[in-house]
Amino acid sequence: MLFLIILALFILVPVAEIALFIELGGNFGVFNTLLLIIVTAVVGASLVRQQGFQTLSNVKEQIASGNLPAMEMAEGAALLFAGALLLTPGFLTDTIGFSLLIPPVRRKWIRYLSRQGIVSMATAWQYSTAQNQSRPNANPRGNVIEGEYRKKED
Repeated sequence: MLFLIILALFILVPVAEIALFIELGGNFGVFNTLLLIIVTAVVGASLVRQQGFQTLSNVKEQIASGNLPAMEMAEGAALLFAGALLLTPGFLTDTIGFSLLIPPVRRKWIRYLSRQGIVSMATAWQYSTAQNQSRPNANPRGNVIEGEYRKKED
């Protein structure tokens, strides 16, 4: 089933893009259409870069506070996908790519894909929680043993 969906996307998306190129090229002219494609790629790449650095900063903050950065990691993957779509010539792919640059829309897609079982964000957290609950006297910081050592003199 997944194969058929991917096959349909590989056939239908280019056909839709070509139809849009023809329609917009006829309305705006070939030069303006090509210029618009280049401008959307440059602006999109810039926005993806900016939001990617912000997401990386958010990941670091979550890790520093001891939290699992599940949503931030999923957002990073969504931004990578958005960047690929924005660099692909076409107006349909640009529309989808730009929509993924809007944080509430991006998070809504991530939550939707998570509910569908396509994206799993809490696996590591659930695993660590289950491990600690199965050992009631477990160290809450994990398997860290603090101590001191002295170098043995010869």
